[in-house]
Amino acid sequence: MVEEKMKQITLSVIIPVYNGEQYLNYSIQSVLNQTYKDYELILVDDGSTDHSLEICEKYQSKDKRIRVISQENKGISGARNAGIDIATGEYITFMDSDDVIQFKMYEIMLNHMVSDGLDLIMCGAVRTENYHLEELEKDCEVCCLTKKIYMKECFQTLKQTGSIWLYGIKFIKQIL
Repeated sequence: MVEEKMKQITLSVIIPVYNGEQYLNYSIQSVLNQTYKDYELILVDDGSTDHSLEICEKYQSKDKRIRVISQENKGISGARNAGIDIATGEYITFMDSDDVIQFKMYEIMLNHMVSDGLDLIMCGAVRTENYHLEELEKDCEVCCLTKKIYMKECFQTLKQTGSIWLYGIKFIKQIL
């Protein structure tokens, strides 16, 4: 049943980009390498002055799941909101342009979302100075939250550094 639901799920991955040319290829490639494939990748160039926009457009020309927005600089929140405005997924997540993710991360997180009927989910992140994607093959540790316990535990959870959130789109639009 969960596998059946997983085939119908779409995910919107939003990456705000500002002068990220040094790491952007690693970040985008880590999304493209996901075992879960039913997603759209929204790259929001937020007024970059380097070659970030060209990198985004190069990937967009090669993969129909990638959408690029170019806007004047509005900061990370403005870029995320621009991505939310055009997101079509049932679920939504954000990455920074210098992040790389474990290749099964979205599959694992979405399986928990669907099977446990969650509104949001979080997993930890590891800070590293290298971008060797093969080293990211460790299992994800997941913290599951429902609306009921979100407000109670959210601020405690946010104190952790380095975490990745995945939201139901209906939930995130309710809190915006």
